[in-house]
Amino acid sequence: MWELFAGSHGLSSEFEASQEWNVLQPIDVIFGDRHNVLLDAPHRMIVTVLQGDWVDLIHEGPPCSTMSQAVSPPRRTPAQPFGVAGLPVAVQELLDAGTALMLHAITYFMIQLQLGRCAVIEQPATSQAFWLPAFIKLLGTEGVLKLTLHYCRYGVRWKKPTAFTYTSRTMPDFASLAKTCICSVAHQELRGGVWTSDGWRRWTQIASPYPKALCREYVKVASSIVCMATAEDAGAGKSLNLPLTPNE
Repeated sequence: MWELFAGSHGLSSEFEASQEWNVLQPIDVIFGDRHNVLLDAPHRMIVTVLQGDWVDLIHEGPPCSTMSQAVSPPRRTPAQPFGVAGLPVAVQELLDAGTALMLHAITYFMIQLQLGRCAVIEQPATSQAFWLPAFIKLLGTEGVLKLTLHYCRYGVRWKKPTAFTYTSRTMPDFASLAKTCICSVAHQELRGGVWTSDGWRRWTQIASPYPKALCREYVKVASSIVCMATAEDAGAGKSLNLPLTPNE
């Protein structure tokens, strides 16, 4: 399993804890330039490893800050998904970087899809990424589906509708994660912030990691899928789950 654009890499930690997976070193620019996929060397490393047909599953959470519909006035529209006309140069450059990261995520996803492996891209359910022509094309590709889930079904106080785009042929049971709100009480709004033991934190920061219960359920579903695929491929002579790191 390999988590790209990993952030706090909570999903990788849960996969490791299961002791059923070899987990590659998570990739995220917060770990330094060697993880910046907009640079040629890290990007080529990821492509090379994936094209080697060794990785059962990649999970990608590309940054969504430049894809948020909460920004006002809007910087993207369905008609102008790369940025509305007349934006300041610095803002447009920021959007371009966000778009480039999303396109890289789609590239990695497509490699896995073409190899018959598993891939997932996570975004907020209202992400403007879904307006990009490349994402529209991806969602129109055979063997690709999108599900929506709500975090409140996984033991937290906020709803946070979230979309997982996934390789449906290789992950047919993944749809079981699509649990949506049945709450009878108000959710915690993700506005403002609160004092914590680590100081002042915005609610959006607190709500950023995947809920632990979601990670556990994700691992459970993924493990059953890959075990089935491994049994079907027995004797093929190729390991589906190699212990690699970006330095190897």
